[in-house]
Amino acid sequence: MYYSFATISEWQKVWRAVCDLAYDPNAKQYESVSVYSDNSEIDDARLYGSYTVQNQHLICLDEVWRSYDKSLPFVNKTLKKLYVPRVLFHCLGVQNWFKFSFPSCEVTYWPE
Repeated sequence: MYYSFATISEWQKVWRAVCDLAYDPNAKQYESVSVYSDNSEIDDARLYGSYTVQNQHLICLDEVWRSYDKSLPFVNKTLKKLYVPRVLFHCLGVQNWFKFSFPSCEVTYWPE
């Protein structure tokens, strides 16, 4: 099983927007980033709880964050809410970075 290119592209777009908030002071600012499981752009939502998908890593925040991690992040208090599947936000490095960069943000996960 594999995620579609469209799904990979959509998740990477979401994660780039989140990373830009912490690494690009000129990036568009968001108070909330929410991706809902019924989003028609995210067609493989039924697979997110499954660890049998071969290209799972391509839709995780960690995949995009690693390309930014060579720069120094800053603290951004604008982002207040993130709503995503837990499985896409599981890397310890990502969690530590997120807590540092977005101290005012509440992360809520999709129901499992």
